[in-house]
Order: sequence, then structure tokens, then C-alpha cells
Amino acid sequence: MQFLTLDNIKTLYDLTKVVGQRNVDQVLATNGLKRQPDIRNQYKQKCSQVIQQYKEAHGTYATISPDRKKAILNTMTRDVEIFEKTCLADEDDWIVYSSLNSYQDSMKIPELITLPSSTSVVGGTSGPVDPAVYKKVILSLSSSSSIDASVFSEYSSGRARSVARNRTSRSTGPSAWGAFNLPWGKIQMYSTLLNETRDFPVYPEEISTGRNANYTSMTDTIYQYEPWIVYESSGPRTQELNFHFHRDMWSGDHRDGQANALIRFCEANCFPNYNGSSVIAPSIRFYINGSLFISGVVTSVVTNWSGPIGLDGFYLECNLVLGIQEVSETPLNCTSVRNKGLIG
Repeated sequence: MQFLTLDNIKTLYDLTKVVGQRNVDQVLATNGLKRQPDIRNQYKQKCSQVIQQYKEAHGTYATISPDRKKAILNTMTRDVEIFEKTCLADEDDWIVYSSLNSYQDSMKIPELITLPSSTSVVGGTSGPVDPAVYKKVILSLSSSSSIDASVFSEYSSGRARSVARNRTSRSTGPSAWGAFNLPWGKIQMYSTLLNETRDFPVYPEEISTGRNANYTSMTDTIYQYEPWIVYESSGPRTQELNFHFHRDMWSGDHRDGQANALIRFCEANCFPNYNGSSVIAPSIRFYINGSLFISGVVTSVVTNWSGPIGLDGFYLECNLVLGIQEVSETPLNCTSVRNKGLIG
């Protein structure tokens, strides 16, 4: 995860010189920008609009909730520089990041793009967050709904620097995440009813996707070697996703409740809400590496627990199996399915 600071980026030409002609469209799409000359002003206007809309909806002095801040910080535990930048951000920056996954002074760079060594960026080379720092930040949020800046007084990752500098540098100290390549921000499920997105700490164990077509035979006709086949329908596509994770994967402390929050989020999407006589059923969108994999409804949630036993007296290892039935957001036909990408 890297963020390109806007200090030296004012125009589309400046951005193209940094990221390259082949990558500029991908960077613009990642940040929701149009291909216009004045990139910096367009980006800042977008951030200002997000802040204004949030305050109009929630009040002039509204802030991002501590739970939402914790969820955002949990996606940053592998990069101490980004973690620190976010912790020390003002409330407007929190609003922008909660909506755009970027900051007011820097735009997000897709992970597959490598920037020149002279480029000023935040993130990408600083190593994982120290567990002690993480716990202090979460405790500060829980107790006061804000983050005490003194947490970082003896632990500083520095500011924006060259991408090439310390490219191979990694933290050598103990870390709860050092043994895991956790895909924070890559495996996500969004619930339309809850209006909430949850990150999974692991990829699905394996994915087996099948599509089927349904045909029927016409009434037997004499003098025909084969029956006449009549098309009825296709699908629906069903998907079973198996996740194998450990309760320590979120913060290094299995008592943080994050595994339970993920499981309850999945289970909640098996139930509707009621508004008088109306039944409002949830639908979900499941994303892999930022691409929509399947949209539809959750038909089953199965959890299988196993040892060892944690400090809170419950199992630490979990197999979570989600059953999803597709409800496609776009019409499916021969041409549209053929033109789909690898994911989806």
C-alpha cells in the first residue's frame, strides 16, 4: 500500500511523468478522478465534497466513530508509516479515508505499480506495526474516542521518502503479524442492509465455481433421431467459500473481539429486517483484490471451531464456510459472460 503525495503533482502531465503513460488511467480510476488537466484541484475538490456531504448527513461536528477507526487501522497493520500517518490525521482526513481510502494530501497508488526512486510516497517499505504500539492506539480509542499522539513519541517511522530508499528494510523485532501475509483490504464483503464492509484476514482456501444451463426435451416426435432440446434458464450460480483463520490474526490478542465481529456480520446477513409488514432482505457483494467476485444473497454460514483454547476459555482456530447464491447486478448472456475478467 502506497500513497503518492501531491507536493509535486499539480497537473495530469505531472502525474503521467511519475506513474507512466501506461499506468495513469489505473491511478485515476483508483482515486475516482477524471482525465482532466488540473488533477490536484480536482482531487482536493473531491475530498472537500466528501467532507461536506458527511457533515451535512451527520452534523457539523460529526466525526468518524471509534469502531470505524479501529476497522480502518486493522487494514494497516503491515505498514507502520501509513498506520502512524492515519493515527495522527485530523478528523477531516479520517472522513476522507473512510470514504475514499486515501488522504487529502496524497492519492492511493495501486499495488502493482512501481514508482520511480525519486518519488515522494508514504508507505510500502516501513514494515509491520509493533504490537505494543497497536494495543496502545486501540486502548486510547476505546477509552477516549481519540488517539493519544504521545504513543508515537518514542516510536517514529519518519515521513514521506523515496520508494527505493530502504526498499529491503523490514522490522526485525517481534510482531504479531510477521508470520502472516494478511490480505487486509483485499478480501471484503459488503452488506447492503447493514451498509457495512468487513475485511477477511485470509483468502478463501479454494474456489470452485460452476455455471449451469437448464434445458428440457420437447414431447417425443416421430421420425426424429434425437429429441428437440429447448432452453429454459441458466443458473443461478452458487458459491461456497471456505476461510481458515486464527483469532490472533487481527491484533495479536484473540480477546479483541474482531473474529466474533466478522462471524456475526456474516450470520446477520442470513436474516432480514422488518419494517411493519415489509420484509427487507440483505444482499451482499464479495470482493477479491478489489474486483467484484460475486453479488447475491448469503444462504448459509457454518463455523467449525478447534483448539487450542485461548485465554478467554474459547477455541482459537476457526473454519468459516459461506454459502452464496448469485443475484447478478448486470444482465448475463453469452457475450457478457465471455467478456468477464478472471475474477467474477
